[in-house]
Amino acid sequence: MEEKLHIINYSALPEMNLPDVLYKYRTYSDQRHLDILTKNCIYFASPDSFEDPLDCRPPEVLPDKEIIWTHFWDIVQREHPSLSYEDKVKLTKTLLKQSPIINPDSRQQLLSELFLDYCRCHGVLSLTADPSNDDMWTKYADNHYGFCVGFDSVRIASISGGGGPVTYCEELPVIHVWVDDTETEHVKRVYYKEKKWEFEKEYRLHKVWPLEALSRPVNRIALLPKKSIVSVICGYNMPKEHINILKQILQKYQPDAVLMIES
Repeated sequence: MEEKLHIINYSALPEMNLPDVLYKYRTYSDQRHLDILTKNCIYFASPDSFEDPLDCRPPEVLPDKEIIWTHFWDIVQREHPSLSYEDKVKLTKTLLKQSPIINPDSRQQLLSELFLDYCRCHGVLSLTADPSNDDMWTKYADNHYGFCVGFDSVRIASISGGGGPVTYCEELPVIHVWVDDTETEHVKRVYYKEKKWEFEKEYRLHKVWPLEALSRPVNRIALLPKKSIVSVICGYNMPKEHINILKQILQKYQPDAVLMIES
């Protein structure tokens, strides 16, 4: 899998390979979903908040003994350059013994803590290229009683840290802890999903917060640039009174957006 990993520069807009308009299916009864229109904002979800237990949590492989030794040896070399070779070896052995990564009972806890730290600093915005997907209308827009928001992809991508299409596969790529660089691990987590989710035709944008997020919650709601919302499609089951309310909302808050009815 790693040989075929689709690595692109997810922070460079021209390389994101985004369609002109990206869509998000929403539920009318959820006020937070209506806030997208009235407050002109969008929410970047924590990677641990998705219903799929493997979403952003592909298999992880811990490093072998040689890599672990090299990891701690490099730390000693960097932080204690004046020590003798013998003392560096002793200190490396000490750090190795103290590390939870060599203890089978504490390894899973270590991986869980690393993932929690990752979640605190990262946000994911799930979108799709298809506004006419019956499965998506059923699952994410209250069985056609909800609505679908169309976003100008360039404008909405400008508030993110990058993005691109999701790759669907039979087997998720494996994360090699301490071996994969930060970008490779991030791509494996966010931009790969099992083939059973292929119907979503998903594109994702991500957001990264500084390390201060490890000690305090971040604001995951981001304001959209003006004219980011280009259309709102009402599900064919949406009551007329709700359609009229959405029409009034767009006239007041999103005058450049077009209101349509799902056909």
